[in-house]
Amino acid sequence: NNINPTTGETYLVPYEYKPYFVGLTDEELERYETKTEKIAKYYYKSRDDEEREKWFTLLCIHRQDIIKNANNKYNAFRRILEEIGENRIEYCLVYCSSNQMKTVQDILNEANIIQHKFTENEGKSPSNVFNGLSEREFLIKKFEKGIYQILVSIKCLDVGLDVPPAKNAIILTSSGNPLQWVQRRGRVLRRFPGKEKAIIYDIIIVPSLYGIVEHNLLNLERRIFYKLNSSQFKKIEKLLK
Repeated sequence: NNINPTTGETYLVPYEYKPYFVGLTDEELERYETKTEKIAKYYYKSRDDEEREKWFTLLCIHRQDIIKNANNKYNAFRRILEEIGENRIEYCLVYCSSNQMKTVQDILNEANIIQHKFTENEGKSPSNVFNGLSEREFLIKKFEKGIYQILVSIKCLDVGLDVPPAKNAIILTSSGNPLQWVQRRGRVLRRFPGKEKAIIYDIIIVPSLYGIVEHNLLNLERRIFYKLNSSQFKKIEKLLK
């Protein structure tokens, strides 16, 4: 809400936050519950708070890949592209995991969307191949000119790079780290001529709890769910109760 005295506008553009909730497949849910039950047994067996926290953290790490790379995220991704595609898709950042990168790019190619990956493998040193720019700088310039409609990134666009034309962000994978959430949000909130607002699409896995009858395990599931997504869910927490 702070006003820039030079421009008479706010420093950042307003934004919409659009969460897309999807579930796990039956096979993913089976693996998810198996890991939960196995580690929860040790979690509740411990009498020591420090050891409890260790097992809780281990549980999150062990199941992270199931949540991170859930197959149903791709259908949500396609729906988001259709929603944005009512107008021409442009100035859009996509955040995904390394395992999702190829499928995400294949989906974009099938939709005839001009895109490029932006990872740690894209060079930082100036090169004659890129007219004296680094490969990263070259890609961002083409993105700013609208030649690339989408940049697909893992973590490289989280911090340290300015892409002020970016006005849409699609998050397929998030660590739940509040700092990462702020950094990714910040990439699309910078002022740029013609940009009136930004939109953030967040694809979030909601584990099914229907098959979980053990009271302690159900409580653990709730704790994990809120811990992993607390930074995103504060504004909509009442809807989940």
